[in-house]
Amino acid sequence: KNVLETIEVEPELLERLIDPSLHELVKQRGNVNFTVAHEIAHSLGPKFSKKKDEKGNLLSVREALGEWNGIIEELKADIAGIFCMPLLMQEKIYSSEEANEVLVRGALTQVLPLNMPDLKRDMHVVGRLMTLNYFVNEGTTSINKGKFFLDLERVMDSIRKLLTEVLEIQSIGDSNQAEEFIK
Repeated sequence: KNVLETIEVEPELLERLIDPSLHELVKQRGNVNFTVAHEIAHSLGPKFSKKKDEKGNLLSVREALGEWNGIIEELKADIAGIFCMPLLMQEKIYSSEEANEVLVRGALTQVLPLNMPDLKRDMHVVGRLMTLNYFVNEGTTSINKGKFFLDLERVMDSIRKLLTEVLEIQSIGDSNQAEEFIK
């Protein structure tokens, strides 16, 4: 936690790329809470796919998805962590401001890489670019006067849809489907 609290969003990134209406939600606390939610979310979702080996045993999601498992797993952890925010607010673990900080961190500032990732090596960044692309296609993220804007009213619906697709890929265990989804 202490290390996470020292990581700040670059002021230049904030000023150049993020809509000013969201600046007050870009806080260290959002980064810490997003990271904790992400790590906890790794324990959620299917461990075994519906795909079977030649002996009829179920394959683990990792075995079934092969080289694409890492990207799909990191994407799932990001969005499943965000997906939990309404429940954490309902249980009074997070205030609405804290949950919105996680939404902005996980759904916007975290997904804006500064360089092109390596598809096989940069699993977190690739998954986050996929999230950004999904949100743009859903109309959840837009560009307003050259800066990214996140529609906080629509983000949870997009998170739910994306999470459903990712969990389905993990459950089915089709590496070709995973590759197509990623590319």
